[in-house]
Amino acid sequence: MLGHAVLGQSPLGAFGSSGGGGGGSVLGYAVLGHLVLGQVGGGSTTPGAGFTLPDPRCGQGVYVVGDTIAITWRVTHDVDGRCELVTPTTVAATITHEDGGTLDITAQLEEISTGVYVVGWVPAIPGRIVATPTTAGPGAGVTELVIDVQPRTLAFLGLAELRTYLGASGATDPEILDALTVEQNDQAEWCRIDPYTPALREALKRRVARNLHARRIPTAPISSYGQGVTGVVATTQLDAEIARLEASRRLPGFA
Repeated sequence: MLGHAVLGQSPLGAFGSSGGGGGGSVLGYAVLGHLVLGQVGGGSTTPGAGFTLPDPRCGQGVYVVGDTIAITWRVTHDVDGRCELVTPTTVAATITHEDGGTLDITAQLEEISTGVYVVGWVPAIPGRIVATPTTAGPGAGVTELVIDVQPRTLAFLGLAELRTYLGASGATDPEILDALTVEQNDQAEWCRIDPYTPALREALKRRVARNLHARRIPTAPISSYGQGVTGVVATTQLDAEIARLEASRRLPGFA
């Protein structure tokens, strides 16, 4: 099996057939369009029609509640050594949420051309879902497409949550909110924040904690062991965990 995750381009998941049909296979991917402050809907479920395809370098697709996601499956069959699209005898599809709930979307499937099936799905709750098509006859097989759906409020970080994260802290509410404003803006300068991710959210909380700590201990001596060199740097520059969490979202030119 082969899996590939790229937002709005190439397959989000590509898998070979699980058997039958003389070497058939099912190829699946999901497409989503992003604007700076939201997502693009679409009156058609055809990939690309009503959807803006983002930069393929932006990594794995990040979807949020309320997005219209066009899920496409391509059914192929080995014909004289050639892999060709084919209409199977039967096709069914389900969407299963990690909480155990399952939705049958067979009736919503649309065959837009030979062997190409599309469904436009709008998630109502966050969490990991698995879309599963099952085909019989030519191109018979079963495959799974995994999609993570985030809450639409993921980018909003409030005082109460920060208080819980910080634990026993002597910082005042205005100090915490000021640190949050500073770090939100700095993170936006360093990283691609659309779409916002759980890792960026965790990094932002850690940024606020480091900011508040640095106000009380603004600098720290650092020795370059083996070189005999000692220097002074800001404590906020020493958090490797922030760099790790933001690594996949850092803008070109920012380490």
